[in-house]
Amino acid sequence: MLVPLATVLFPLRGADRPVLSGPEEVLDAPPFRLHYTREGRDAPPDTDEDGDGVPDLVTTYREALLCARDDYAAEGWRPLATDGGAGGGDDIDVYVQDIDVFGYATPVPLPDGTASCHLRLDPANAIGGSIAAAVATHELHHCVQFRYTLETATWLYEASATYEQYSQVVDPVLELPVGVLWAQWLGDGETRLAATDGRREYAAFVFVNHWMQRRGADPARLPALWEALAAPEPGSWIPTLDREARRVFGVSLGAVWLDQAVWNAFACADDDGAHYDPDVIPCVAQVGVDAPPFVDGERIRHEDGPFTAAWRTLEADGSVGVRCLGAPGLRAALVTRDADGAADQVLPLVPEGRLVVPDGGSALVVVAGTDAPLDATCTLLPSSEGPGTGCAHTPRPEPGAWGMALALWISGRRRRSRRPWTPPSPSAWRPSSPS
Repeated sequence: MLVPLATVLFPLRGADRPVLSGPEEVLDAPPFRLHYTREGRDAPPDTDEDGDGVPDLVTTYREALLCARDDYAAEGWRPLATDGGAGGGDDIDVYVQDIDVFGYATPVPLPDGTASCHLRLDPANAIGGSIAAAVATHELHHCVQFRYTLETATWLYEASATYEQYSQVVDPVLELPVGVLWAQWLGDGETRLAATDGRREYAAFVFVNHWMQRRGADPARLPALWEALAAPEPGSWIPTLDREARRVFGVSLGAVWLDQAVWNAFACADDDGAHYDPDVIPCVAQVGVDAPPFVDGERIRHEDGPFTAAWRTLEADGSVGVRCLGAPGLRAALVTRDADGAADQVLPLVPEGRLVVPDGGSALVVVAGTDAPLDATCTLLPSSEGPGTGCAHTPRPEPGAWGMALALWISGRRRRSRRPWTPPSPSAWRPSSPS
């Protein structure tokens, strides 16, 4: 499986400890115990370039787990818990075993209501050390998540772990799988945020990436979000994220969702140097949102939802006005782009507004459904009509009302020249990566 470099999450697996295909050896690396064999289908390649008597893949797993453990502690996550002796020792057990994906994380319930874990990592993850390290980093983050809750939405487990694996393990060999996930996210505007189809939940790392960088990067936001998930609002994950959005950003989750959709229009091939920081999780793929021409009076409707989005390109010279009406929870924004494709002005539509398109530029209409499947009809305002409600501001999306999802611009598109990235606030943060 080429792309997610990740896992099927714990509810799909039993809690029984694996029995390896040959005599078991143990590599102690507190707080981890790595179990492996040199015989049968579970045996990793016997390459031992450092001459320490341990297969190099097992050594890579050990080093990646220790690095990830230290990085998670530095970011402020709850400390890992050992499994109380299950599996033959007090440390967290990691089994190198032939499995049908890259890795599995299985919770081990603890008396305090949280969980420890054991891990299974495939012996075929030897296509480069960074791939094996990324898999181990992802799986260990599930163990961190189990310290908060076993009862939140699957997409939150996978999106958070994928964000951590690719922001911590950085290597050109990972650009392909990362680019495929970016393309999946940008190309699936009609698929709801919480969808789990074996890839979409991993691609949702883009939403986490926006959450971490919006209005200035802050490494404490993701651990704080999981603290909130540990004591959820009744009903679903949505009230919890909405409460956190209001606490952190001063706006609703719907506003953050629309904001994220606007950012997505300036990602990857359309990077304008002022939105997603390429030093966190780079995107070198020639992909972008699917933004067909705006059709006056077109009804844009998605069957899935809530939390989907759509984009339409509006060619205009000078003043342009748009009115969007539709289902409850509809949010929309009008964005103007300068001749270089950079965001020039962003105006949340409530329900209408007017901006001036710069010479040689264009406009983009972004619509997002936040309370129900997206159902919107957008029309042009007559040129004689005065300014609509709302105020334009420059140069980037601030007090949010912008949404999410995209669709794919493939290979043949010309990549715009990248401008130096400017952080959204003076406080810039770069996540550490293993040495």
